[in-house]
Amino acid sequence: MLLKYRNYVFNMKFIQFLIVLFLLITSMSNSESSETNKSVILNEAKNLLKETAKQYKNTLIQGLQHNNLIKALKYCNKEVEQLVSKDNEKGFAIKRVSLRPRNKNNYPNLYEKEILEKFNKLSLIDNKDLALEHSDIIKDENNNKFVYVKAIRIKEVCLNCHGSNINDALKKEIQKLYPDDKAINYKLNDIRGAFVMYRNIKN
Repeated sequence: MLLKYRNYVFNMKFIQFLIVLFLLITSMSNSESSETNKSVILNEAKNLLKETAKQYKNTLIQGLQHNNLIKALKYCNKEVEQLVSKDNEKGFAIKRVSLRPRNKNNYPNLYEKEILEKFNKLSLIDNKDLALEHSDIIKDENNNKFVYVKAIRIKEVCLNCHGSNINDALKKEIQKLYPDDKAINYKLNDIRGAFVMYRNIKN
């Protein structure tokens, strides 16, 4: 009788051990799968943003032809906004945000605001050429979202429209197109804002 009881106890403990081991392996597998999935989506996001940024730059260059800043501003107003505000065929939604936006539609939400503020702090203490990026998986009410954020720095050409020495004619045109403009008085290498990419992912 005692032997049977001991065998029973041993078998129960062994079964419990197997259950714990199974749960641990499953958890590790899910974690690895999640990390792999995040890595794949991150690479897709970076490649897509690289292409989008290239189009963005080409659009600005086209607008700057003939050294006509007012023409460039109008071109930017129409073409660039369409470029970064549409949903991509790969499932990413791309937009620009800024703490001091020119376009009132480019204000960040609370989550994006925290990232931009962190970028600004890092920019002050680290190399001015540091590529500032952020990626994460956040929970939504209905699903999970992958997010990728990359800072936009002020380049030399940006100072024509975003610096502290904007010519009067251009300034008037900016006010006409963007009455609530706050995107001025930037300096070289300042954080102008960021590209933000979202994509729904399976739970």
